Amino acid sequence: PPRRSSDLEVRSLLASVAGKVGAEPSVEIVSADADAIRFRIAATCESLEARTAFHIAALEALSGAGITLGRDRA
Repeated sequence: PPRRSSDLEVRSLLASVAGKVGAEPSVEIVSADADAIRFRIAATCESLEARTAFHIAALEALSGAGITLGRDRA
């Protein structure tokens, strides 16, 4: 089964990714409920293409750390 990650662990991972792809990285929790914590990640990127690469890198980092997205619907 997927492991549960702390919000601090997820924020740190996302901040690391943001800092690698752009300037002025930020990660904030925008909402939380029983099903999920929702984060907003941002960084000043050089182009719109860089933004796409930023989001792909964030998704890959989460997956690589075993952090799943969404809720378990089983």
